[in-house]
Amino acid sequence: MRPQKLLALDLDGTLLDDEGNLHADTIDSLIQARQNNALICFVTGRCEFEVVPLKGFFPLADFVIINNGSKIMDIKKQNMLSQKFISSEDARLIINFCLQNNFLLHIKAGLSWGVNLINDSVHHFASFVNRSPFVYEAVVESLLDHVDGFSITTESACQGVNELISRQSLSLYIINSEPGYYDILRKDVSKWQGICLIAKEFNISIENVITVGNYTNDIDMIRRAGTGIAVQNALEEVKNAADYVTSCTNNQNIVEEIVDHFISSDVCQ
Repeated sequence: MRPQKLLALDLDGTLLDDEGNLHADTIDSLIQARQNNALICFVTGRCEFEVVPLKGFFPLADFVIINNGSKIMDIKKQNMLSQKFISSEDARLIINFCLQNNFLLHIKAGLSWGVNLINDSVHHFASFVNRSPFVYEAVVESLLDHVDGFSITTESACQGVNELISRQSLSLYIINSEPGYYDILRKDVSKWQGICLIAKEFNISIENVITVGNYTNDIDMIRRAGTGIAVQNALEEVKNAADYVTSCTNNQNIVEEIVDHFISSDVCQ
């Protein structure tokens, strides 16, 4: 019997097509992967309220990692394997700094979403997630102990927040998760660290971990997995980090190609 593998798939731009849909043939291939002794993990930079429209797809996976690793869910057992919040002290400093400097700051706390400014990007995002944010003008005390992460949207905000993180020795870092969008996360939170937790929990060696992605925040997991895969539509820097680049884009069935090459066969290289 071949060893069990963990197939960790980014969602937007990787598993989902450009319209955010999951094709029927891709669903069939996910089922085939599980029939071939693979555990399926969906890995996304989306936070909790952003994944609500995708929950219908969750039963196709064994695990879901959201917000770049701040929350890890066991779908079969319907429980949280890991949940990491930004410390209330660090959260307070970030919020006050962005308020003082008039930087747009998204607060993500479970199903709660707040912003300190309203602009076109906020309207666009509200339309995408089909919900409206609350607007705050000061630190929201009731959320301080439950902040999953923050997001900022400009280079000047990135520079300012990075300087604050360095100056105050905060346990945070910034990662670019999509064009013009930067997530502020705990230093011990990442897609790869979430994948490692699952692999350790289920005794899966790193050489049997397969990761698939398309964007900057996927590079770490692609480089460090036993087999790191970039989809054809991925950024060049992501392709350069990968062991394999699919012939398919996210608008096709990438899972079938991956199953044929790395799961149904005996060789995972």
